[in-house]
Amino acid sequence: MNNIDTNIENYSLNELCSLLKIKKVESNEVINEKIDDYIYYFQTKQDIEMIKFFQEIKKKFGENYNDTEREEPNNTNQFMKPFYEKDPIEKNIVFNGEKPVIQQIYNEKSSLQDTLNPVLRNTQCKIINFNSIYRENKSSLSTNYNCKLEDPILNTIELKLYSYNIPFAWYAFNKQNGNYFFKINDAYVDIPYGNYTSDDFISEINKLSPRSSGENWQFSYNKKNGKIKLDSASNDITFFDVSMLDHNRNIKSNACLGWKMGFRPDNDGFSIKQDDTASSLLDLNGTKYLTLIVNDYNKNSTSNSIVSFRSYNNNIKLPDYNIYKTNNHVLEEQQNLLYNKRLTKAQMNTIQAINKNNTTVKSDYMDHSILSNAIEIINVNNINKSFSDSLSINNINNNTYIRKFMGPVNLENFTIQLIDDKNNVVDLNGGEWSFSLQATQLYQY
Repeated sequence: MNNIDTNIENYSLNELCSLLKIKKVESNEVINEKIDDYIYYFQTKQDIEMIKFFQEIKKKFGENYNDTEREEPNNTNQFMKPFYEKDPIEKNIVFNGEKPVIQQIYNEKSSLQDTLNPVLRNTQCKIINFNSIYRENKSSLSTNYNCKLEDPILNTIELKLYSYNIPFAWYAFNKQNGNYFFKINDAYVDIPYGNYTSDDFISEINKLSPRSSGENWQFSYNKKNGKIKLDSASNDITFFDVSMLDHNRNIKSNACLGWKMGFRPDNDGFSIKQDDTASSLLDLNGTKYLTLIVNDYNKNSTSNSIVSFRSYNNNIKLPDYNIYKTNNHVLEEQQNLLYNKRLTKAQMNTIQAINKNNTTVKSDYMDHSILSNAIEIINVNNINKSFSDSLSINNINNNTYIRKFMGPVNLENFTIQLIDDKNNVVDLNGGEWSFSLQATQLYQY
């Protein structure tokens, strides 16, 4: 634009009409609208010289034209159509003539300035409030429910967490995590679900001894080093073996009661004997963080928003001579015996050992699984928290994660879940919670 002649005196009215691509018969309103489009564009470019040039054009038309000297157009609607809605060829014309060339290469405006949208906004925000007390199925967990908005949120391009209020109503020792029991001489000992201080925990676990069968034990807690010791026991205490899955299918060796008490498994299993001291500190805290899952049932955003690592896969590939392959390891061994008489005893022992290892890997340790549709990870500080406390925050800052859709979507149906750090749905023991999302919509003109 630097080579443009901006001296208005060098242009005739016919040349200005050609430059603006207007007809002499058009009204002042149409001419001014067309000129204002150019002025707006050069305002966005902060080109003072071109702004003044088009302001002078506007002034010259006002001085030399009046509505009484023009014919009314046969169809005014075509002239009133906003400039950015016209044919692309018309929008990208090159003005030719005796004067230097002016080429229109500006971006489209989101709207024309008017009384309804004088600041030219093309988005707006709405707050969507979720309160578990209003869920349809009251008998289900308040942290796992489906809902449908009364008024759908149309043309949404972004979604993010705005606020939440979650009571400290979950238990550190509970059925979902399978961390509330141990076994002694094939007898199961369950401690009550709940949250404990160190003194309460030792008192609770010791008062369950002796059993009617005669089994007994006593634990102690050293407040100086934070570790538990098994002072006495009539038999070894087992915290995990595969048979304990029959008592609670959620138990895992790295999340069971013994692990919380600070003991760790060895190559021989997860049992302790009299005078054993825990290698780690007593952990009476519950979940370290909460994951908020919001499934909006739209497919044009990244669903796996949380990426984590998984433990090393110790599964061993079966040898090629294992000709009969199914998901049932016992059936594999039987069929190999029946259908492959050439297998040696050593080969069968190898298959059995590999299957045992692979089965143990799957059932023993808890591993991280991918959580789809997560919108936020909420850190939890469990220190000195009581049931009357809550996790609460409002108007979350701009550093929070934003779910950005690849195109405008409509929000209406949702599945809501609150997940703990063991990937279990949190049980608030009948408590209710709430949160809100901020949805950004395209403004419809």
